[in-house]
Amino acid sequence: MMDKPVRLSPPLCCAGLVSVSMGVSMAVTRDRLLRDIQQVNRLVERGAENIALQKRIVSDLTSRGHAAYAIEARRLLATFQTLQNQHLAHRESLLGEIEGLADGGVRLAAE
Repeated sequence: MMDKPVRLSPPLCCAGLVSVSMGVSMAVTRDRLLRDIQQVNRLVERGAENIALQKRIVSDLTSRGHAAYAIEARRLLATFQTLQNQHLAHRESLLGEIEGLADGGVRLAAE
């Protein structure tokens, strides 16, 4: 008998399904979630670096009077910030999944 997959709520770049059943060890699921959290943590760290650099670029362009370039740099900064927020939300979702496993069940993300 096939188990129905559990839909997780990853960000746009990491969509996927995980099947949780008696045939799938909770340890394997937990290990996968921990690896995913490590990956998202790396993305969050890199995102913070990108945001800090982009803020310096915006400041530099503004102070040098390059208004048109500064506008484009601000748009890119906003994109980085949006992506960072998605990564942070994904990390919180994964942490919730880990907590669900610790509670003996799996919390399903809202679809």
